[in-house]
Amino acid sequence: MPVAPSDPDIRWLGRVDLSVSASPRMAWSGSGFWLEFDGTGVVATLETFSQEGPAGVDRYSVRVDRGLPIQLDAPAGEQELVLATGLEPGRHVIEVRKTTEGMVGTGVLYALTLEPHSRLRNPHPGLPRRIEVVGGTEACGYGVRTTERRPPTGFDPAHEDYLLAWPYLVGESLAAQVQTVCYSGRGLLPAAGQPDLPQLPELWRLSLPHEADAVWDFDRYVPDLLVLQLGAQDLGQGRPSRRVFRAALDRWIRSIRDVYPDAWILLNASPTVTASWPEGGWGPDWLSERFSEQLALADGRGDARVQVLPIAPIAGPWGTDYQPTSSAQAALAMRLSHAIQDLTGWVQAGAR
Repeated sequence: MPVAPSDPDIRWLGRVDLSVSASPRMAWSGSGFWLEFDGTGVVATLETFSQEGPAGVDRYSVRVDRGLPIQLDAPAGEQELVLATGLEPGRHVIEVRKTTEGMVGTGVLYALTLEPHSRLRNPHPGLPRRIEVVGGTEACGYGVRTTERRPPTGFDPAHEDYLLAWPYLVGESLAAQVQTVCYSGRGLLPAAGQPDLPQLPELWRLSLPHEADAVWDFDRYVPDLLVLQLGAQDLGQGRPSRRVFRAALDRWIRSIRDVYPDAWILLNASPTVTASWPEGGWGPDWLSERFSEQLALADGRGDARVQVLPIAPIAGPWGTDYQPTSSAQAALAMRLSHAIQDLTGWVQAGAR
């Protein structure tokens, strides 16, 4: 039984571009969809458009009935992805998420085909708590599937997995929906030698990272809180101008407040900014000072819902290109979950 992507019984996850309802597009890490159906299986017809740059293929994670995730490759071109088959007849749920980031490719969903005698059900509306994450490399799960920093292999989509990165793990811990806007190598300020490259404040406004006219509809997802994880890209280029950094961050905070007037806006330092990197150990204190200045600016406007999310630094282990491995990501997620819980009073999943 074919099902069109415009069917209202499909629940979209993350930032999916729905400007063409017959062919929704997914590029951001964690974007995907949720299905509930009576039946035995379902196949997705999907086309991948690869971006110029990193070698490799897009990947999706499929969880059936909240079981262990299965990784599916989606190389360039049109293909059929078997999401589930041969299930016991009855009610099932399927969660499909893109585990590679936007610089790898964009997936376009054309159809879902249910096995005979199957039908979609009205989907669960989703968890009531909502978090939005904006960050760089670490939030995407860059290199999370590697265990050794040397030899440095550079970016490989096969080593990236959003389901092992801290934003997804925080959502699981706090029983919250999480929408993530992340892009490796992007930060707050223009990149050295590439001043026209869009950085996180510009990317945050988009439903697709490589289409400047694909503007995100902020009414589709209103978070209770945003986490802005900053530092690695900007400090990796050398010590930024305090004035320029402060002005750019405050401009972004004010634009966020324009569309999310009631949300917490939480500032968090990238976990790779440590006493040993950038060289000389100046990074953590420098970033902390800029965050404190931002709190003072927000407080001067009467905005007490801009806060710093401080956590004890993680000590690794680090993988490819000094990125956190799966165990380091899990430790980071645990500390961030506790910090969010302390601020909001949210009870963690499974707690009473």
